[in-house]
Amino acid sequence: MFYGLSLPMKIFRFSTLFTTTCSLVPLGASGAADADGSLLITRMRCEYQERPLAVESQAPRFTWWLSSSEQGAEESACRITVFDRQSHIWDSGKVSRAGSAPLVYAGPSLEAGKLYSWQLEVWDQNDLVTRSASRSFFRMAPDLSDSEAIWAAATAAAQRSPLLRSEFKVKGEIAAAYAHVSGIGYAELYLNGEKTSDAVMEPAPTQYEKRLYYATHDVTGSLKPGLNAVGLWLNEGQAAITMEKPERFHNLAREYPGPFSQPAGWLQLDIEYTDGSRETIATDADWKWSNSPLTYAHFYGGEDYDARLEDPSWHQAGYDDSSWQSVTEMQVATPLYPQQMPPMRVVDVLEPIGTRELGKGVYLYDFGQNIGGWWRLSLRGKKGLLVKARGAETLDESIFPGGFEDSKGISLGFAHGRGGHYERDAITHYILKGDGEEVYEPRFFYSGFRYLQVEVNSPDDLESIEAAGCAVYSDIEVLGSFHSSDELLNQLHHNTLWSLKGVFQGAPMSNPNSEKYGWTGDAHLFAMGANAIFDTQLFWEKWLLDLRDSQAMRSDGSIDHTVPNYRTSKSPTTAVWGGAYPFVAWYLYQQSGDKRILEEHYQPLVAWADYLASTAVDDLVSGIWADHVAPGYAEDGSHKSFAMTHNLRRLAGTCYYARTEQIVAEMARALGDESAAKAHSERVLTAVEALNQHFFDKANGVYFADPEEETPPGHYPFQTANLLPLQFGFEPESKRESILQKALSDIQETHDGHLMTGIIGTKSLVEVFTMERMGDTLYDIATIPTYPGWGYWLAKGATEHWQHWDGAPDHNHAMFGTIEEFLMQGVAGIIPPTFDDTSLGWKQVRIAPQFLEKLDWAEGAVPTPHGILRLRWEKRDDDLYLECDIPVNCTAMIVAPASYSENADTIEKSLPSGEYRFLIQNGQFVEL
Repeated sequence: MFYGLSLPMKIFRFSTLFTTTCSLVPLGASGAADADGSLLITRMRCEYQERPLAVESQAPRFTWWLSSSEQGAEESACRITVFDRQSHIWDSGKVSRAGSAPLVYAGPSLEAGKLYSWQLEVWDQNDLVTRSASRSFFRMAPDLSDSEAIWAAATAAAQRSPLLRSEFKVKGEIAAAYAHVSGIGYAELYLNGEKTSDAVMEPAPTQYEKRLYYATHDVTGSLKPGLNAVGLWLNEGQAAITMEKPERFHNLAREYPGPFSQPAGWLQLDIEYTDGSRETIATDADWKWSNSPLTYAHFYGGEDYDARLEDPSWHQAGYDDSSWQSVTEMQVATPLYPQQMPPMRVVDVLEPIGTRELGKGVYLYDFGQNIGGWWRLSLRGKKGLLVKARGAETLDESIFPGGFEDSKGISLGFAHGRGGHYERDAITHYILKGDGEEVYEPRFFYSGFRYLQVEVNSPDDLESIEAAGCAVYSDIEVLGSFHSSDELLNQLHHNTLWSLKGVFQGAPMSNPNSEKYGWTGDAHLFAMGANAIFDTQLFWEKWLLDLRDSQAMRSDGSIDHTVPNYRTSKSPTTAVWGGAYPFVAWYLYQQSGDKRILEEHYQPLVAWADYLASTAVDDLVSGIWADHVAPGYAEDGSHKSFAMTHNLRRLAGTCYYARTEQIVAEMARALGDESAAKAHSERVLTAVEALNQHFFDKANGVYFADPEEETPPGHYPFQTANLLPLQFGFEPESKRESILQKALSDIQETHDGHLMTGIIGTKSLVEVFTMERMGDTLYDIATIPTYPGWGYWLAKGATEHWQHWDGAPDHNHAMFGTIEEFLMQGVAGIIPPTFDDTSLGWKQVRIAPQFLEKLDWAEGAVPTPHGILRLRWEKRDDDLYLECDIPVNCTAMIVAPASYSENADTIEKSLPSGEYRFLIQNGQFVEL
């Protein structure tokens, strides 16, 4: 019998970090104990983490948010005191605060593995002090230089997901216990029969030749007096990936087998007893291994799980492991580092909005939302029953979602490169043990899907089945939000949010199914939008280290196409794709004001700029890609892209090279090296001069991209060629307006209101039109329901951003999520640093909404180093209503357009921190 659900989509969120964005005080914020002043301390963080367990840096950074019920509240000074148990070890003294950068520890050396606490005091604008209600904590990472832990592996290299175990005795009363665990590629830790964390697919992927991460868990409550058992469940991940089972999807476009021959586990369990003594339990030669119930577990191909092979006692004390084999030690030279960014988790769980029984033993589920993650099956049936599950983004071989009621099944036809058909060949098999309700979900495999099809080999042996969709991604906080009176714009924000969830997989992956590559060209395009929604600090810090490590494997300063790089191709990437390194680093510095970003990445970025300069021909930099997945057409009506013409490669490459040199110059200036700043600035001038000399048509006042290459008239990448120089301000003097108008004419007249841009040109289009306050025009472009554009996707039922404008082949890519910049910066009007007079670290903010003709109201909220910055506007007859929440330590300039004033171009009002409600009447701000 089949038991299904037919309910509206429900999403259950399990992240303990989630907070709403309607308040400046997040959930779980600490209050103030001694509060003579007007400030409330919230969100105390060390190294951008709440009570971290393995801080690596000897100069940890401290950050916090403040809130106040008073307008104009401001922090004038702060003081941090760090304690070793109850002893005071460092006092920052009273430090004047004029910016948003973290306060950096500058005391005595911090002892490895030791717990420290810290107290915060802040002074307000009246020099009145507030002290944090309680101390926060951080623990330093252990010193692994003399660690006795080995990398333990199964003796049979063919075993790709083995179980490892050992036992040990707890010799006294425990004060604290911390487990440091790593895997090549993944490791789950169990103590006394229980998994020690809700993290999944841990540790995060890296450039494995240069860096491996370990996770740290507080396991004090997991240990007991006397005999204890410890277990590791391993999987190869991408670190030692194989090409087993050719009938399963294995992505032959990625033939690189990884730097390791097989999975391995590493554990150091540090126990502190109440009498002051210490003990370490570690992986050693006495550990044993056995096969797990996972008979197949592949990062691309899926999983096969035989529940009949389960041994529920394998990770419990007293278990008879005499039949298990001794582990072998794997020699691993790659150094270990503590993982600082949040782990992947099952964060959202979706119930199906529709179910169908397609035939006897074949069931179909629609979760109403395309997700990156895996499925959860709840089953009852006879022992030995085989259940096969596969997910897909569309139905009936269509490239579009929908039509669930009339569907004959999920699409199975998507082929990726030479690697086979993803939806057909990426599957999970589960064999029931026949013991009541059984719940199965993958451990080491995730996918992209909206629909799930489940088949059983013996329908009469199935008693019941239910399914859920689990969204699995790096559990970074959602802090930003966007809402408006227009459901199309709301859906675009929704699609950006879920696309980012789908690609935040320990690194910014391209998609959660067929590729799972960290394409650099994707990441820098959605970085600004991601920063407006998520707390991305540690996510980007980690990936910037991946970029640095990847570059360090090369000898010439170049960068790989994908980072971490698991692909066979080791050729250097282009200025456009490699622009991810300088762009993301610069965005992160501008957002946070944290100079450590520059200190860690300036020299590698100089090397990248030098490499690009060395490739220049006639001062132009080219590459193999330009404006990826731009639309076009051929004579037979099929779509064809003209985004890779020779001259467009040179035009785009030179623009991105010049912008890279510009960023490096600004970094040098911020670090106090004026000589280097001048040298890199001169390179910018040389590149821009060459750009305009070669590609600017003075007679017609436009940039061109090689119309002689026999592309159809009007369909060579005219829009990208002209918008890209405008994005960076590289156009000839006094020509900006005419170039912009000709690009606009190409959109509105030549292409009937449609963009004709790929991922690079679309970023330029959104940024330029938003900066030029052409919001109504950009709204029309974004919502037009015909091909190509976001509106076409929405009309076809998209719940995430797709890879191609025509809908094929992938439905979970975030690279077109640049539209979020228009929503947050244009519609909500919250201008981030690097744009339009908003200063480093959001200290002074410009808020300039574009009150679109077709909207009645809109609101946006964006995270800053000080708190959540929120604006809501609403049209009320001839007046305009504004709500604004400005965090403590920010000031904001609110700008309204001339249409609300009779005698000025704009109406401006400077506001200190606080909550404000205004009506704009007759050109005046009237506070309510």
